[in-house]
Amino acid sequence: MNRTNVIIAIALLGLSGYVLIESMGLSFGGLRTPRAGFFPAILSAVLAVLSLVLLVQATKEKEATACPFRLGAESWRRIGFAVGVLLAFGFAVDFLG
Repeated sequence: MNRTNVIIAIALLGLSGYVLIESMGLSFGGLRTPRAGFFPAILSAVLAVLSLVLLVQATKEKEATACPFRLGAESWRRIGFAVGVLLAFGFAVDFLG
């Protein structure tokens, strides 16, 4: 059992429950005319289902042997490229409007 995934799954399940309860105070609407509570309710339900899937997977898997997470040079280049693209996009949007 992977304790980290169990803790994250429980935390996300609690968050989805909170958002679902809070979104019930808003008007839901329908599929054709969604109102303010439509998307928070749907997204919190999806988050709850995915959290339950993570919880089931985390409880079924065996504890992995200690394998350190290391990034190689290629990984750092990809991360740097992604950060650079995001920064360039942010400056371009600000500059171009």
